[in-house]
Amino acid sequence: MLVPLTGSLYAPGKLVDCDKVLVDVGTGYFVEKSQKEAIAYLVEKLEKLQEREQQVHLTLMRKRESQATVVDLMQKRIAGLSTAKAPVMH
Repeated sequence: MLVPLTGSLYAPGKLVDCDKVLVDVGTGYFVEKSQKEAIAYLVEKLEKLQEREQQVHLTLMRKRESQATVVDLMQKRIAGLSTAKAPVMH
């Protein structure tokens, strides 16, 4: 396998213990876990991300509905202003 040293530099490597893996837990920290523990951790993380995605999607839909309401109201007011009769000056 190739081990990344930088963004574009890799070194050849060999796995010594295939049961233990390093899991990136964020902010540059890695934790050694068994394969089963790593899979459980990643599945849990994926489920949390999917829940968060649903929340963001619902929030986005609500904001789009609010935007559509505001745009509709503004268009009605603008239409009302343009149809109002201007005072006649003599």
